[in-house]
Amino acid sequence: MFGHYPFIAKQHHVALESAIRNHSVVSGINAGMLAKMYQLAVEGLKAPVQGDGFFTSSLKAGNITLSSVTEAKTGLWLQLARVEGQPNPYLTLGQKWAMESLSPAMGNVSTVFW
Repeated sequence: MFGHYPFIAKQHHVALESAIRNHSVVSGINAGMLAKMYQLAVEGLKAPVQGDGFFTSSLKAGNITLSSVTEAKTGLWLQLARVEGQPNPYLTLGQKWAMESLSPAMGNVSTVFW
């Protein structure tokens, strides 16, 4: 299912396929969405990125870089963590129930619930 996406690490194929199988058909989670999220996360390991319909963040501390992508409609969340000196990133995949983000228009934070 993910073999034709060269930017997805082979050891992550099973976890991504499992996420699709374990969500209902009506959730809208599919291979194309996960591939787009993974690609954004890979790019986020190098520099902060943005994607329409996705909340993204990047964080670097010491020798570890984290890149997170959340799909705005479903709350599906994918995070890659790269440790310098190690060849492959670590994958975390799940679904958020709530997320706070800065809302400049309100001068406060807003919370999204899924």
